[in-house]
Amino acid sequence: MPDEERVFEITKRVDAPIDDVFRSLTEADRLEGWWGPEGFTVTDVTSDARPGGEFRLVMSGADGAGQLVEGTYEEVSKPSRLAEQISAIAPDGSPLLTAALTFGLQEVDGGTEIRLSAHGTAFTSHAHGMLAGMQEGWTSSLVCLERFLEKSRGSTLKARHDSA
Repeated sequence: MPDEERVFEITKRVDAPIDDVFRSLTEADRLEGWWGPEGFTVTDVTSDARPGGEFRLVMSGADGAGQLVEGTYEEVSKPSRLAEQISAIAPDGSPLLTAALTFGLQEVDGGTEIRLSAHGTAFTSHAHGMLAGMQEGWTSSLVCLERFLEKSRGSTLKARHDSA
């Protein structure tokens, strides 16, 4: 079927230091604060950001149904590159969809440019809808990351001010 695979690239610039962006892509407590498109939440996040390390979370939409997402880090080159293989997992433990994600980060004008390259493959008819919305979902997710970074920076500045 023609909709079994999808390849795309998204570039987004955020006003945050590259180290903060990289940490937000790899640390469990930070992933929980932004992962997923707008309207989604995540729980039960684990992240062992090293080559061969595991990644796992449960993503829930407005309907409250949880979707297990798990994977493996393929490359972790702090602070400029991150590659991972992730899968949305069916209740029986089989993959619904897999995606190879590569995040390239570069410092630009006091902020960070994020370049996300993705290649997704659907394995079930249910996953074809997920695959069809993957680019839009990741575009929205990067907006959520940007908002998270803005809030985090505000919290850090406030904490610095309060402790001064």
